[in-house]
Amino acid sequence: MCLRAQLAARDGRIDLLLVQIAELTTQVQALVLRLSKDSSTSSKPPSSDGPGKRPRGAQTALRTLGAGNSCPGVPSPEHGAPGAHGPVRA
Repeated sequence: MCLRAQLAARDGRIDLLLVQIAELTTQVQALVLRLSKDSSTSSKPPSSDGPGKRPRGAQTALRTLGAGNSCPGVPSPEHGAPGAHGPVRA
């Protein structure tokens, strides 16, 4: 094979690889966009977010406010809240 034929074959291969790189770059960009979307950045419902993912600005559940007292400012029954029943008598 002469040198010109070898160079032409190499140029053709390079052109095919450049096209493939462009296609793969487009696919990667689309996948990155999909990964960055959750219910706070798209029209998807919150149930479609994966486990452990919480949209930014989501409120914390009340039960995480304190151990045993889910309503701040309201005394719990063990601390003598009005209407709380005492120990059961036999």
